[in-house]
Amino acid sequence: MSRKKAKVIAAARRDPSGPMWKDRIVGQGSEAPDQLLANPDNWRGHPVEQQNAVEELLERLGWVQRIIVNRRTGHVVDGHLRVDLAMRHGEEMVPVAYIDVSAEEERLMLATFDPSSAMAFADSEKLDAILGALPKETAALARALHADRRAVRKLVTFEAEQHFRIVVECADEGARQALVTRLTAEGYDCRAE
Repeated sequence: MSRKKAKVIAAARRDPSGPMWKDRIVGQGSEAPDQLLANPDNWRGHPVEQQNAVEELLERLGWVQRIIVNRRTGHVVDGHLRVDLAMRHGEEMVPVAYIDVSAEEERLMLATFDPSSAMAFADSEKLDAILGALPKETAALARALHADRRAVRKLVTFEAEQHFRIVVECADEGARQALVTRLTAEGYDCRAE
């Protein structure tokens, strides 16, 4: 295990004699997607590529994660895209987990839920093993999703690292995408602007 990973894991441990975390999950059930209230503070948008990927995953796997709804406000806190896709496909019901948090806590969740997940680091060897074990038709989707993620710059680092950057101007979008794809495949952390 690298020093970087060990530091992150050590920082995540807590004193077992301290207070227990509150369980804010108060129920589960199913709801008609058109009856769920979109959160007016939702700041996440979903590009067509993501919509297509999530739709394909729902078609292949079905529901494997519940929509999170705050009982106090009635707002969806997580799962807006899945709700939208369910309505487009005429799904009668979607699985829901109900939580009980204040409006302020709901805003904190909206601001931090996805970004805190994005802070996770990847074990490339394990990921490659999983991708290698997938059937050809599903491996293509998974590899495409991971290629897009590698092109996104990490916003948080756990140790100060020295970085060297170059800027390359391309003649057109096709050349830019080809270069990003090639450099990403070679192991460079690329992002396109």
